[in-house]
Amino acid sequence: MFIEWIVDSLKSLNDNTFVEFVNNMIRVFEPFMDEIFRNDKILEVLGAIRDFVNVVLLSVRDLSEHLREIKVAEVFKTLLDIFDEVVLNTLKRVPQLVKDKITSLDIPTQLHIPEFTIFGLHTVEATTISIDDIKQRIIKLIDLIVNFKISMFDMDAFFGDLSMNYFPSIPEVTLPEITFSQNSFLQIPEVPTEKLVKFLQVPEISLPTIPTEIVVPSFGKLFGELKLQTPIYTMETSAEFKKATENAMTPQFKGFFTSIGNSPNFEILNYKLDSTARIAIPKMRRVVFAETVKFRHDFLGVDHQASVTLYGLSAQAQAKTEIKVTTGPYTSTFVNTAFIAREGGMTASLDTTYTHLVDLRSGSYVIVRNEVALKQKSLVRQDGYTLTLTADNTGTFNGDDSHNSKLELSFTPSIVTISFSGDTDCSMLKMKQHISAEVSTFSYFKFNVRNEAEAPIIKNSLLVASGYANLHDMKVELKANKDTELYGAVTGRLSSAISVIAHPGEFFFDFQNKGNVKVNSFEFSTAKIELQNDYLAHISPDSQKMNTVILTRFNQYKILYNFTLENNVNEVGIFAAMESEASLDFLKYPISIPEIDLPFVDFHTPAINDLNLYDQAGLENILTTTDQSLDVNTKIIYQKSKAAPLVDMMGLIQIPCVGNLVTELSVKSAIINLIANGRMYTEDDLVFRLEATTTSMFEDLQVKLAGTTSLTTKRGFKMANSLSLENTRIAGTHDSTITLSADTYDTEVSVATVANITLPILDMQANQKLAADTKTKANAISTLRISGNLNIPVIKTVGRAEADHSLKLEGTSDYISMESFTRANMDGTVYEDYLLYGLLDNEANVFLNKDALRSTSKVIIDTKFNHGTTKVIDMDVNENLSIEASMSHLYAVLKYTGNNEANLFNFNTKGKHIAQAKMDFAPASSLTVDIDIDVSQPTNMGDFAFSEKTVVEVTAAKQHIFTNSTLVSPLYTTSMAAAVESRAPVITAVAKSSATSAFVILEYNMDASSTVNFENEAFNMINQITLTHADLTVNVNHAIMEAMSVQQHALNVDFTSHTFTDVNLQYATHSDGISASVSSPATGLLGLQFSRAVPSQMSAKVYGRYLSAPEVDVDILVIRSTPKDNDKMNLQIVYNMETPTAILSLIKMRLPSIISTFKEFTDKYQFTGYMEMLKDSVINHINEVYNATTNYDVQMSQLSIFFRNFIVQYQKTVQVFLNAVIKVLRETRFKVPGSDEMTTLPEVLKKLTSSIAAMLEVTIQIIYENMEAAYNFFVERLSNVKMQMPVGDAVTGGQIIDEVKKLSKKIFEEIVNFVKNMESLDTMLVKIGETLEAIVEKSQEFVDSLKSDYLDAMFVNINQLYRNFVTDLKNIVDQISAFTMEEFNMVCEYIINVFMDVVHQFNNVVHGVLQQASEEVQAHVTVRDGKLEIDLPFHFQQ
Repeated sequence: MFIEWIVDSLKSLNDNTFVEFVNNMIRVFEPFMDEIFRNDKILEVLGAIRDFVNVVLLSVRDLSEHLREIKVAEVFKTLLDIFDEVVLNTLKRVPQLVKDKITSLDIPTQLHIPEFTIFGLHTVEATTISIDDIKQRIIKLIDLIVNFKISMFDMDAFFGDLSMNYFPSIPEVTLPEITFSQNSFLQIPEVPTEKLVKFLQVPEISLPTIPTEIVVPSFGKLFGELKLQTPIYTMETSAEFKKATENAMTPQFKGFFTSIGNSPNFEILNYKLDSTARIAIPKMRRVVFAETVKFRHDFLGVDHQASVTLYGLSAQAQAKTEIKVTTGPYTSTFVNTAFIAREGGMTASLDTTYTHLVDLRSGSYVIVRNEVALKQKSLVRQDGYTLTLTADNTGTFNGDDSHNSKLELSFTPSIVTISFSGDTDCSMLKMKQHISAEVSTFSYFKFNVRNEAEAPIIKNSLLVASGYANLHDMKVELKANKDTELYGAVTGRLSSAISVIAHPGEFFFDFQNKGNVKVNSFEFSTAKIELQNDYLAHISPDSQKMNTVILTRFNQYKILYNFTLENNVNEVGIFAAMESEASLDFLKYPISIPEIDLPFVDFHTPAINDLNLYDQAGLENILTTTDQSLDVNTKIIYQKSKAAPLVDMMGLIQIPCVGNLVTELSVKSAIINLIANGRMYTEDDLVFRLEATTTSMFEDLQVKLAGTTSLTTKRGFKMANSLSLENTRIAGTHDSTITLSADTYDTEVSVATVANITLPILDMQANQKLAADTKTKANAISTLRISGNLNIPVIKTVGRAEADHSLKLEGTSDYISMESFTRANMDGTVYEDYLLYGLLDNEANVFLNKDALRSTSKVIIDTKFNHGTTKVIDMDVNENLSIEASMSHLYAVLKYTGNNEANLFNFNTKGKHIAQAKMDFAPASSLTVDIDIDVSQPTNMGDFAFSEKTVVEVTAAKQHIFTNSTLVSPLYTTSMAAAVESRAPVITAVAKSSATSAFVILEYNMDASSTVNFENEAFNMINQITLTHADLTVNVNHAIMEAMSVQQHALNVDFTSHTFTDVNLQYATHSDGISASVSSPATGLLGLQFSRAVPSQMSAKVYGRYLSAPEVDVDILVIRSTPKDNDKMNLQIVYNMETPTAILSLIKMRLPSIISTFKEFTDKYQFTGYMEMLKDSVINHINEVYNATTNYDVQMSQLSIFFRNFIVQYQKTVQVFLNAVIKVLRETRFKVPGSDEMTTLPEVLKKLTSSIAAMLEVTIQIIYENMEAAYNFFVERLSNVKMQMPVGDAVTGGQIIDEVKKLSKKIFEEIVNFVKNMESLDTMLVKIGETLEAIVEKSQEFVDSLKSDYLDAMFVNINQLYRNFVTDLKNIVDQISAFTMEEFNMVCEYIINVFMDVVHQFNNVVHGVLQQASEEVQAHVTVRDGKLEIDLPFHFQQ
């Protein structure tokens, strides 16, 4: 009916009237709507809504996609990791803390409970409780708790790749940007009615019946659910997002996420998670977003609530999170509340509260209990241009300790202030702090700090600091003071102060640090310590000053250091002073030394009682007083000149005149006083004077030093120096001048130095002069003369020495010459009978001009050391060198002659060394070198000699080099000669070498030659080598020819040996093939041939020849290639399958002869005997080790068994080698050069030690006799010193010296007797073995006394492994020990038979395989007459 009404109305509608009505309505509402849509707030609200909705939709979509990718196994792993980190690790840290506390407890290691009786009825015996055992058991329990792990099933294996991809995929939905342009509504035009009649005519409409209720679809609900059920775990997870609008003016969306896990076996996996989210737009004016999260677990609970409200330009957000952990030993609560609001200004606050209780018990015993409560409140406000921050912190620890602090911070565009105050009150530390600071933008900065503290060793500590900086005044001030008072073992006061002032016109720095304390180190000893460090710096435009003061005092010992640097308009000064004090009263107290026995040398000193070093050692005559002091004062002052500047460039650059410099130094002490001063004056000339004087009660310490240096620049340049030293022991003078003429620039230099040294044993004089000038030509002459006398009565040594050195230099524009000589000689006597003489004569000349260089040098050295008429050491050397060189020629000659003679102990030698070398070199034409060396050194132990002759002649037409050398020694003599000559186009080289020795195996003779010819573009080389030995002769012929791209190579080697066998090796190559062979008259021939005409026609074969038919080739392997068609070829391979058997049979037949030959060779050179000895020693030792290892007492500890297995067996192994060495030393005999008697090495060494003992006895006797004077010297000075002995009268120093003298004589006699009676080398090795055995036996007794279950458990496995190793080694040795030469032959034959069987089986297998192969294979592979033939066709393209 409604539609019919609409149709009737349309039919009766007056079109023009309706159009006019609508147009009037548009005209009325158009301005109003335009004003509404132009309002920015509406656009902002709509834009914020659009952005918020887009973010929510995007977050929901990302969350959905992320959940689809997560694997179920990873979800469970994450939950387990959270549990491990939050619960288990927290619990494990508590036992670890308990473990550290227990470990650090300082309690007795044992608790002794005495015997006691209960009510007189029962008596409890005394017992001891080990606290360490209790601690170890507790620590083991804690380690078990800390290392405890809950084993879970393998998540990856159980869930596999199961993921949460069943979550629905949410499509990407984004609200477009809402924009409003100029709003205008179209006017409906008036149309004539007659034209619209037909157009608007409503036809007859016939519609079906339409329901009266109309439903418009919109977003409803999105829901997902996951259920997982297994025998050990059940999990249900669901998520929902839906539209929850109840009022059209308040659109609303809600969502939740719920997950529940339950396990009947693992309660730790039970949990419940609830999460909700709500989005609402109340009255379409504000946006509210709220969410909650709740997580419940047996050990952990989490509650979280948060909401955000947007209203216009205002916003407000708040959140609250609460976490609770509840376990037996650990309970904690964490609550955090945050709030932020924005409307006009900004306000934010954050409140945090944390509490925990750690209560770890063992039964009723409390191991650790810790209770903490923390609270923090922060508030930030922004009002206009002011930002304020306030933070309060409070905390309590275990109820007794507390900490409170407050921070206030204020920011404005013009000023910033900060204030902090803190108060800490606990048992270990009490501290109050207050800090304030204020900053004015681009103006000033200031701060104040005050800190008070108390600690266990600090009674009170106060720090006060302040600072101020002003940008306008460019001034900075800083002041700080710290005062600390100590108590306890160290009492006293420490104070420090610093003051800094800086501005453009001044800088001031002052730092003072003082300390005065007492240290009670022992109950009866107290140390007083005073320290002071002061630093001052004051810098201003007119003056600068720096000062440092350091004071250190320890009881009666003191040192003070004061350093000052000051500069003002008049002078610059450096001042330093040092004062020190010390007391040596402890030297007056007598000391006692107990008696001393020195082992091995039978040395004994008696006890000394009440020895007063200050009185009896003469210290009172040196120190004069025990209160010693040392004062040092020094200053350096530079007095600035008031004269006009030397250079003044318009007042911009000024170089002032040099002023005066004054330095002074004074040192005062109880022993010596020193006064020194240095002054520099610059009024007329530059003059420097130095004076130093010492005064002392000791004459040797009285010294006077004076020096002057002057510099004048008038009429040129002249500098003069003068220095003098006066002392009773050392005196000397030095004078030098340097003069430079301003007119001619001539220079003169003169230096003269004289020095004298006078000592009780040495008197020496030195005189040095230098003169040089450039008046006529540059020349310089330097001379040095040193002479001295030596007299040491204690060892009766008298001698004198002189040395002269001269150097002369001349130079002009045409030449330079240098002449130098050094001559020195010395002679003297030692112990009256020993004469010492030495001589040195050295001359050198060099002359250089534009044409040539000439130089000569001569060195003569002669040294003699005689005992009476016997020459102990006599050596002389004469060396001459001359060189003449020019641009076209170089000639040099060196001649050396040396003689030596020595007669020491029983060793005598007299040798002569001669060497001469000449070289004549003309770079453009020739080179000639001739070197002769002849060294002869005959001794009573044998003659040693070496000679060498080398000649080199090189010209353009001929080159010749020749060298020949004869090294001769008692055991080995070798000679070598080589020559190379080149005459184009032929080069010839010849070499010969031979050797002779007492060991025949080392003797040989060798001749070698080589000829190379380069002629007619051809290369020919022929080499020949012949080596002759007692058991072998080798001849080698080698030839190479290459011409016209044709190369031939031939090698022939003949081995001739009557000990082994004769062998011939041949090798030859040519352009189309290679041939090689090896042959022997005992075995036959084995050869190789290879030929190649073209690549498609190649052949190679390996063949042999039997002794019975040397002219017949027996093919072993033949390979041929032949062309078949244009692009094919055949490869034929023929293998003689009977060859390996024939070769093995021949080796088997010749094996006894081969083994016999090698045995004869080893017997000839005595190798077999040594190998048998070594084998028997090793076998016996291994058997001994096996018997000892397998027969230990069962009651013996594993440590003792280990000691016997390794240490004892090591000692026995060493003993085996020592015995072998001793046997070789005693049984090996040889001839000493110069003697026909056979002797052993120990006998030779015994004779040598006897001669050493004889010489040593004479030397020691001379030393002992001449030390009498030294003994007398000490007796005179120590005869008055007395020492009270424990028993008897006092002993004087002279008596002690007598005892020392007797003891020294006894020691010398024992040394001689020791050398005389020194055992031979083999006996010493026996003693070493016995000593090592005794040490090991004593160590074994100690090890057997040790009992330890821990060590036994550690060594039992090692001993078992060692026992198994020794057993296996014994089994191997048993087989080796019974292994005879006949058995060795049998084993070798057995091995050969095995190989022959293998070859036979291989041949049978090949036959069998080919018989079963296909016809196609048999067409290419056949076996015929014992030969394997293979024919392989393949494609080949040349």
